[in-house]
Order: sequence, then structure tokens, then C-alpha cells
Amino acid sequence: MLLFAGLPACADDRSIIAPPPDDCAELCDTPRENEEAEEAALWLSGQLVAPEDLYRIIRDDLTAIRAAYLDSIPELAIEFTPWWLVSKIGIDVTEETRQKLLAREPNAVDSLNTVFRATHMDTFRLKVEPFVVVYFEGRLHPERLSEIYDELTEVTLATPAIRCCDWDNVYPWRIDGGASCTPPGSRTHAVPALKTCTTSAPATVASTRNLSGYAT
Repeated sequence: MLLFAGLPACADDRSIIAPPPDDCAELCDTPRENEEAEEAALWLSGQLVAPEDLYRIIRDDLTAIRAAYLDSIPELAIEFTPWWLVSKIGIDVTEETRQKLLAREPNAVDSLNTVFRATHMDTFRLKVEPFVVVYFEGRLHPERLSEIYDELTEVTLATPAIRCCDWDNVYPWRIDGGASCTPPGSRTHAVPALKTCTTSAPATVASTRNLSGYAT
């Protein structure tokens, strides 16, 4: 997997001029008001767009967890941060597509950019290698975007942008009735939501730990 982060803006950035389709379905649901809850819902669901019901559960439960336990467990002030950056992917393209992008000729990558509401594309490296970085409207799961772009014959590799280094984090988990309140892999402690762990309805649990970039 390629690692790229903090790419500088430059004069070769390309704005996506074509308007998005009128019917953008769930793509129009994002971005939502609570960034942390939406990114957590993306991470937990693995879907391209965070499910609305899961977003609301995480938003409400984490608010309740912090209200009830923050004084005794200050680590809960840490906000969830995924190992990838939402709505940003790197793409290696074929030489033919590289030439089309440089000449601003119609190509499959630009067409897919329009469908998925890309806002702009960094093309400054195209002069030396067939690589671009694409940014999208809202908060979309970069692994799902990468898989979609990988399906193009014009793309040789698509990868999510990832964060570097280590950081403290808080992770939400959904548990069903009868399950343990301790999330798998928790190294410190777990704090159940105000919903009890024995109810049939899933509840959110927050666990805090330090992770080296990847969630397991």
C-alpha cells in the first residue's frame, strides 16, 4: 500500500468542472454535521457512505458516554480518528490515460470523478509519473472508493490516503444482547453506553487505546 499524506497544493490542481448528476442518491447525505460520528460510522460499517441510523447511534451514544464518564475517564475526550483520510485516494493510471489527463482529453477517470462528486484532482506529478490524487465531496470511505476506481482498466492501482505516525484514539463498537461489554483487543477499559449491554438493541461501546495507524 502506498503512503502519501500532506501533499501540497499547486498550480496543477484540476477543479472538477462538470456538475454532479442530479440524482446522487446517498452521496448527497454527506457530509453530516458531526464529523467524528460520521467517520466512526464509516469505519464501523465499511460502507462507501455512512449509514444514517449508525451515524445517529454513534453520535448520540458517544455524547451520552462522555456526559456520564468523562470526569472519571478523561481519555474519553479523545475523538475517534481513522487510519485513513476520508474522501481522498491516490491513483496510478496507464500511460495512455496519463497522456489524456495531461492533454485534458476525455477519459474514464474524469468521468468517474464526476459520478462520485470529486471536487478536484492533484495532477502535479503527472509530468514525471502516472499518479494523481483525487478529493471528493463529503465524507466517503476511501477503501471503497479505491476498489471502485481499481475496476477501471485505465487505473493500475488505487489506494486510500493514510495518516502517518501513532496517536491516541477512541473506538466505537456495536454489541448485541448478551455480548461482553469489553470490545475485542481493548488494552485499557471499555465504557458501555447508557443503553445496557443486555438489551436486544445494539449499543455503542467506546474503548480507548493507542494504535500504530491500523485498526484491527
